[in-house]
Amino acid sequence: MRKGVLLANGQSRDGGVSARLFDKGVYGFAATPRDDDAAIGAVIAAARDNATNVTTRPRRRPITPAASAPGEGVFDHRSRKSAASPAERVAILARLDVAMRQKFSDLVNVDLALNANASEKALVTSEGGRTYSYVPRAVLVVKMAVEANDGLVELHDVIGGFGEIQDQRFDAESLLPWLDALYEELRLKAEGGQCEAGAHDVVLDSELAGILAHEAIGHTCEGDLVLAGSVAGDRLGEQVASEKITLGDYASRGPDGGGTIAIHVDDEGTLCRDVTIIENGILKGFLHSRQTAAELDA
Repeated sequence: MRKGVLLANGQSRDGGVSARLFDKGVYGFAATPRDDDAAIGAVIAAARDNATNVTTRPRRRPITPAASAPGEGVFDHRSRKSAASPAERVAILARLDVAMRQKFSDLVNVDLALNANASEKALVTSEGGRTYSYVPRAVLVVKMAVEANDGLVELHDVIGGFGEIQDQRFDAESLLPWLDALYEELRLKAEGGQCEAGAHDVVLDSELAGILAHEAIGHTCEGDLVLAGSVAGDRLGEQVASEKITLGDYASRGPDGGGTIAIHVDDEGTLCRDVTIIENGILKGFLHSRQTAAELDA
Protein backbone atom coordinates (compact mmCIF):
# COMPACT_ATOMS: atom_id res chain seq x y z
CA MET A 1 0.00 0.00 0.00
CA ARG A 2 1.29 3.46 -0.90
CA LYS A 3 -0.45 6.65 0.25
CA GLY A 4 -3.57 4.68 1.08
CA VAL A 5 -3.76 2.99 -2.31
CA LEU A 6 -3.61 -0.79 -2.40
CA LEU A 7 -1.11 -1.68 -5.12
CA ALA A 8 -1.04 -5.47 -4.79
CA ASN A 9 -2.92 -8.20 -2.97
CA GLY A 10 -2.30 -11.88 -3.59
CA GLN A 11 -1.55 -15.31 -2.25
CA SER A 12 0.24 -18.42 -3.46
CA ARG A 13 0.88 -21.99 -2.38
CA ASP A 14 3.83 -24.24 -3.12
CA GLY A 15 3.86 -27.89 -2.15
CA GLY A 16 4.78 -31.40 -3.09
CA VAL A 17 6.72 -34.47 -2.03
CA SER A 18 10.47 -35.15 -1.98
CA ALA A 19 12.58 -38.18 -1.10
CA ARG A 20 16.27 -38.75 -0.46
CA LEU A 21 18.06 -42.06 0.06
CA PHE A 22 21.61 -43.27 0.56
CA ASP A 23 22.96 -46.12 -1.56
CA LYS A 24 26.60 -47.29 -1.70
CA GLY A 25 28.03 -43.92 -0.74
CA VAL A 26 25.77 -41.85 -2.98
CA TYR A 27 22.62 -39.87 -2.21
CA GLY A 28 19.71 -39.94 -4.61
CA PHE A 29 17.05 -37.22 -4.54
CA ALA A 30 13.78 -36.63 -6.36
CA ALA A 31 10.76 -34.35 -5.96
CA THR A 32 7.36 -33.67 -7.49
CA PRO A 33 4.73 -30.95 -6.98
CA ARG A 34 2.08 -33.62 -6.44
CA ASP A 35 1.32 -34.83 -2.91
CA ASP A 36 -0.88 -37.93 -3.31
CA ASP A 37 0.00 -41.51 -2.34
CA ALA A 38 1.11 -42.39 -5.87
CA ALA A 39 3.49 -39.41 -5.85
CA ILE A 40 5.19 -40.68 -2.69
CA GLY A 41 5.95 -44.04 -4.26
CA ALA A 42 7.09 -42.39 -7.48
CA VAL A 43 9.60 -40.02 -5.85
CA ILE A 44 11.10 -42.82 -3.74
CA ALA A 45 11.60 -44.91 -6.88
CA ALA A 46 13.04 -41.93 -8.75
CA ALA A 47 15.44 -41.13 -5.90
CA ARG A 48 16.65 -44.74 -5.92
CA ASP A 49 17.17 -44.59 -9.70
CA ASN A 50 19.06 -41.33 -9.38
CA ALA A 51 21.43 -42.84 -6.83
CA THR A 52 21.94 -45.96 -8.94
CA ASN A 53 22.60 -43.99 -12.11
CA VAL A 54 25.32 -41.76 -10.67
CA THR A 55 28.32 -42.43 -12.90
CA THR A 56 31.00 -41.16 -10.52
CA ARG A 57 31.29 -43.10 -7.28
CA PRO A 58 33.30 -42.05 -4.21
CA ARG A 59 36.95 -42.99 -4.56
CA ARG A 60 37.22 -43.94 -0.91
CA ARG A 61 35.19 -46.53 0.95
CA PRO A 62 31.63 -45.28 1.46
CA ILE A 63 31.01 -44.00 4.98
CA THR A 64 27.61 -44.76 6.46
CA PRO A 65 25.86 -41.65 7.83
CA ALA A 66 26.16 -41.27 11.60
CA ALA A 67 23.35 -42.54 13.79
CA SER A 68 21.14 -39.89 15.33
CA ALA A 69 18.20 -39.60 17.69
CA PRO A 70 15.10 -39.68 15.47
CA GLY A 71 12.74 -36.79 15.91
CA GLU A 72 9.12 -37.54 16.72
CA GLY A 73 6.10 -35.45 17.51
CA VAL A 74 3.61 -32.88 16.33
CA PHE A 75 4.75 -29.27 16.36
CA ASP A 76 1.67 -27.33 15.33
CA HIS A 77 2.13 -23.61 15.93
CA ARG A 78 -0.94 -22.38 14.05
CA SER A 79 -2.92 -19.66 15.79
CA ARG A 80 -5.83 -20.52 18.04
CA LYS A 81 -7.43 -17.17 17.15
CA SER A 82 -9.78 -16.59 14.24
CA ALA A 83 -7.88 -15.95 11.03
CA ALA A 84 -7.73 -12.38 9.72
CA SER A 85 -9.80 -12.08 6.55
CA PRO A 86 -8.41 -10.41 3.40
CA ALA A 87 -10.54 -7.34 4.16
CA GLU A 88 -9.22 -7.18 7.72
CA ARG A 89 -5.65 -7.39 6.45
CA VAL A 90 -6.20 -4.47 4.08
CA ALA A 91 -7.86 -2.53 6.90
CA ILE A 92 -4.76 -2.97 9.09
CA LEU A 93 -2.68 -1.24 6.42
CA ALA A 94 -5.26 1.46 5.72
CA ARG A 95 -5.57 2.47 9.39
CA LEU A 96 -1.81 2.48 9.83
CA ASP A 97 -1.33 4.55 6.67
CA VAL A 98 -3.77 7.22 7.90
CA ALA A 99 -2.17 7.37 11.36
CA MET A 100 1.34 7.70 9.94
CA ARG A 101 0.53 10.41 7.43
CA GLN A 102 -1.25 12.39 10.14
CA LYS A 103 1.61 12.12 12.63
CA PHE A 104 4.52 12.49 10.20
CA SER A 105 3.17 15.13 7.82
CA ASP A 106 6.47 15.77 6.02
CA LEU A 107 6.74 12.24 4.65
CA VAL A 108 6.78 12.14 0.86
CA ASN A 109 5.91 8.45 0.70
CA VAL A 110 4.67 5.80 3.09
CA ASP A 111 4.91 2.24 1.77
CA LEU A 112 3.37 -0.59 3.78
CA ALA A 113 3.43 -4.34 3.17
CA LEU A 114 1.89 -7.09 5.26
CA ASN A 115 3.34 -10.55 4.62
CA ALA A 116 2.29 -13.87 6.10
CA ASN A 117 3.67 -17.30 5.32
CA ALA A 118 3.63 -20.75 6.85
CA SER A 119 5.72 -23.87 6.41
CA GLU A 120 3.76 -27.11 6.81
CA LYS A 121 5.73 -30.34 6.67
CA ALA A 122 5.25 -34.03 7.39
CA LEU A 123 8.47 -36.06 7.60
CA VAL A 124 9.05 -39.81 7.74
CA THR A 125 12.45 -41.56 7.80
CA SER A 126 13.52 -45.19 7.69
CA GLU A 127 15.26 -44.73 11.06
CA GLY A 128 12.01 -43.94 12.87
CA GLY A 129 11.57 -40.21 12.45
CA ARG A 130 7.88 -39.26 12.41
CA THR A 131 7.05 -35.57 12.62
CA TYR A 132 4.52 -32.97 11.57
CA SER A 133 5.15 -29.24 11.83
CA TYR A 134 3.28 -26.06 11.02
CA VAL A 135 5.34 -22.91 11.50
CA PRO A 136 3.76 -19.53 10.66
CA ARG A 137 5.37 -16.08 10.40
CA ALA A 138 3.83 -12.66 9.83
CA VAL A 139 5.69 -9.39 9.34
CA LEU A 140 4.87 -5.77 8.62
CA VAL A 141 7.26 -3.82 6.38
CA VAL A 142 7.23 -0.04 6.70
CA LYS A 143 9.17 2.27 4.39
CA MET A 144 9.25 6.03 4.89
CA ALA A 145 10.65 8.69 2.56
CA VAL A 146 11.40 12.39 3.05
CA GLU A 147 12.87 15.06 0.81
CA ALA A 148 16.42 16.06 1.71
CA ASN A 149 18.78 18.67 0.23
CA ASP A 150 20.27 16.14 -2.17
CA GLY A 151 17.08 14.28 -3.07
CA LEU A 152 14.72 11.67 -1.71
CA VAL A 153 15.91 9.71 1.35
CA GLU A 154 14.26 6.43 2.31
CA LEU A 155 14.41 4.09 5.29
CA HIS A 156 12.56 0.88 6.02
CA ASP A 157 12.26 -1.67 8.79
CA VAL A 158 10.39 -4.88 9.54
CA ILE A 159 8.44 -5.85 12.65
CA GLY A 160 6.63 -9.03 13.61
CA GLY A 161 7.84 -12.60 13.30
CA PHE A 162 6.64 -15.86 14.77
CA GLY A 163 2.89 -16.46 14.59
CA GLU A 164 0.05 -15.43 12.31
CA ILE A 165 -1.28 -11.96 11.57
CA GLN A 166 -3.96 -12.20 14.26
CA ASP A 167 -1.25 -12.97 16.83
CA GLN A 168 0.68 -9.75 16.12
CA ARG A 169 0.05 -6.22 17.35
CA PHE A 170 -0.02 -4.27 14.12
CA ASP A 171 -2.27 -1.42 15.31
CA ALA A 172 -0.93 2.13 15.22
CA GLU A 173 -1.06 2.63 19.01
CA SER A 174 1.09 -0.44 19.69
CA LEU A 175 3.52 0.44 16.90
CA LEU A 176 3.88 4.13 17.77
CA PRO A 177 7.18 3.90 19.74
CA TRP A 178 8.72 1.80 16.96
CA LEU A 179 7.45 4.19 14.26
CA ASP A 180 8.74 7.22 16.19
CA ALA A 181 12.20 5.66 16.36
CA LEU A 182 12.15 4.80 12.66
CA TYR A 183 11.09 8.34 11.74
CA GLU A 184 13.80 9.86 13.92
CA GLU A 185 16.40 7.65 12.28
CA LEU A 186 15.12 8.72 8.87
CA ARG A 187 15.45 12.41 9.81
CA LEU A 188 19.03 11.83 11.00
CA LYS A 189 19.82 10.02 7.77
CA ALA A 190 18.37 12.90 5.73
CA GLU A 191 20.46 15.46 7.63
CA GLY A 192 23.64 13.38 7.63
CA GLY A 193 26.68 13.77 5.44
CA GLN A 194 28.84 11.35 3.51
CA CYS A 195 31.20 9.06 5.38
CA GLU A 196 34.91 9.74 5.01
CA ALA A 197 36.87 7.10 3.15
CA GLY A 198 39.42 5.03 5.03
CA ALA A 199 39.73 2.60 7.92
CA HIS A 200 37.61 3.39 10.97
CA ASP A 201 36.56 1.78 14.22
CA VAL A 202 32.82 1.17 14.05
CA VAL A 203 30.05 0.01 16.35
CA LEU A 204 27.78 -2.50 14.61
CA ASP A 205 24.06 -2.72 15.19
CA SER A 206 23.19 -6.09 16.72
CA GLU A 207 21.11 -7.13 13.70
CA LEU A 208 23.96 -6.38 11.29
CA ALA A 209 26.46 -8.12 13.57
CA GLY A 210 24.17 -11.15 13.64
CA ILE A 211 23.97 -11.29 9.84
CA LEU A 212 27.75 -11.03 9.54
CA ALA A 213 28.23 -13.78 12.13
CA HIS A 214 25.79 -16.01 10.26
CA GLU A 215 27.53 -15.50 6.93
CA ALA A 216 31.18 -15.31 7.97
CA ILE A 217 31.18 -17.84 10.82
CA GLY A 218 28.05 -19.97 10.53
CA HIS A 219 28.64 -21.02 6.92
CA THR A 220 32.38 -21.36 7.50
CA CYS A 221 31.65 -23.92 10.23
CA GLU A 222 29.24 -26.09 8.21
CA GLY A 223 30.56 -29.62 7.99
CA ASP A 224 30.48 -29.92 4.20
CA LEU A 225 32.47 -26.70 3.83
CA VAL A 226 34.94 -27.87 6.48
CA LEU A 227 35.49 -31.02 4.41
CA ALA A 228 35.96 -28.83 1.34
CA GLY A 229 38.77 -26.87 2.99
CA SER A 230 37.13 -24.17 5.13
CA VAL A 231 39.54 -21.91 7.01
CA ALA A 232 37.92 -23.16 10.24
CA GLY A 233 38.76 -26.79 9.53
CA ASP A 234 42.01 -27.03 11.48
CA ARG A 235 41.19 -24.47 14.18
CA LEU A 236 39.03 -26.64 16.45
CA GLY A 237 39.95 -26.00 20.08
CA GLU A 238 41.83 -22.80 19.23
CA GLN A 239 41.00 -19.23 20.12
CA VAL A 240 39.40 -17.63 17.06
CA ALA A 241 37.67 -14.63 18.64
CA SER A 242 37.66 -12.42 21.70
CA GLU A 243 37.00 -14.24 24.96
CA LYS A 244 33.84 -12.13 25.16
CA ILE A 245 32.38 -13.97 22.16
CA THR A 246 30.12 -17.01 22.46
CA LEU A 247 28.20 -18.08 19.36
CA GLY A 248 25.60 -20.82 19.12
CA ASP A 249 23.15 -22.36 16.68
CA TYR A 250 19.90 -22.90 18.54
CA ALA A 251 17.12 -25.43 18.07
CA SER A 252 13.37 -25.01 18.56
CA ARG A 253 12.75 -21.29 19.19
CA GLY A 254 16.08 -20.45 20.78
CA PRO A 255 17.25 -20.31 24.41
CA ASP A 256 14.57 -17.82 25.45
CA GLY A 257 11.74 -19.39 23.47
CA GLY A 258 11.24 -16.16 21.55
CA GLY A 259 12.81 -16.94 18.19
CA THR A 260 11.05 -15.89 15.02
CA ILE A 261 11.16 -19.44 13.63
CA ALA A 262 10.78 -22.90 15.13
CA ILE A 263 12.93 -25.86 14.07
CA HIS A 264 12.39 -29.02 16.10
CA VAL A 265 13.49 -31.75 13.67
CA ASP A 266 15.79 -31.30 10.68
CA ASP A 267 15.25 -32.58 7.14
CA GLU A 268 17.15 -35.80 7.91
CA GLY A 269 14.76 -36.61 10.74
CA THR A 270 17.28 -35.78 13.47
CA LEU A 271 16.01 -34.20 16.66
CA CYS A 272 17.44 -30.70 16.72
CA ARG A 273 19.65 -29.58 19.59
CA ASP A 274 21.63 -26.49 20.48
CA VAL A 275 25.20 -26.41 19.16
CA THR A 276 27.89 -24.18 20.63
CA ILE A 277 30.17 -23.07 17.79
CA ILE A 278 32.35 -20.62 19.72
CA GLU A 279 32.56 -20.48 23.51
CA ASN A 280 34.47 -17.67 25.20
CA GLY A 281 36.39 -17.19 21.96
CA ILE A 282 37.33 -20.87 21.53
CA LEU A 283 36.11 -22.77 18.44
CA LYS A 284 34.17 -25.68 19.94
CA GLY A 285 32.34 -27.42 17.10
CA PHE A 286 30.87 -27.47 13.63
CA LEU A 287 27.36 -27.76 12.17
CA HIS A 288 26.76 -31.24 10.82
CA SER A 289 24.55 -33.38 8.68
CA ARG A 290 24.64 -37.08 9.49
CA GLN A 291 27.12 -37.58 6.66
CA THR A 292 29.59 -34.89 7.73
CA ALA A 293 29.29 -36.03 11.35
CA ALA A 294 30.41 -39.50 10.25
CA GLU A 295 33.24 -38.24 8.05
CA LEU A 296 34.56 -35.87 10.71
CA ASP A 297 33.96 -38.32 13.57
CA ALA A 298 31.83 -35.77 15.41
